[in-house]
Amino acid sequence: MMRILVVPSRAPQVGAGWLYGPHLGIIFTRKVPDRPQPLTLEYPAFVFHCCSGRATACAVANQARRASSMRMSWITSKPVLLVIVLALVLLVWLLITRAPIYLPYHDANAPPPPEDDSYVFGFATLTNPIVRFVVVGRPVPAEPAALRGWERYRRNIRDAPDITLHGVRFRVTPEEMIRLDRYERTGRKYRRDKMVLEDGSTAWVYRLMGERGIEALAD
Repeated sequence: MMRILVVPSRAPQVGAGWLYGPHLGIIFTRKVPDRPQPLTLEYPAFVFHCCSGRATACAVANQARRASSMRMSWITSKPVLLVIVLALVLLVWLLITRAPIYLPYHDANAPPPPEDDSYVFGFATLTNPIVRFVVVGRPVPAEPAALRGWERYRRNIRDAPDITLHGVRFRVTPEEMIRLDRYERTGRKYRRDKMVLEDGSTAWVYRLMGERGIEALAD
């Protein structure tokens, strides 16, 4: 009589009268006479021969080759995955630095950019270095700055004589200013005003156009 028991297994074991199937969790036991005929038990990827109460795994080498083949398949697939990841990174880099198609179109009502490099004062999303990188197209260093007599109100700023609005100041080129105008939708929702910061320097500040804007916002 033959019994098959399913149990957890980690490694193959060989013993008299039974076989601990590697990675299969199967124990084969069989009562055999003194001189039985060779018995073959076939299982996927394994062929076991039992004779004279001794169990031997005839396809252990086959299992090793199969495991080695799986490892080689994984190794050979790694370069392909690496190439795909590098291609995606390159595509994202080119989109951000060369072709920011994700930014709104430049509005015809937007004022022309300044002729030289200039400073921009950011008090909301532009304080985030990741946002500046995606909008401007390069890592943009910034320094703390403040605008006295103003406070942030929702997505805009408003007069507040006793309050100082804190933010950051960063430098951009005329081409980068156009990208900022596209991001802020200058000429349609926001306008760009040059204002005096707390330290006496000047910087461009984006403000909502209000009810006189082409697309006035209720808030």
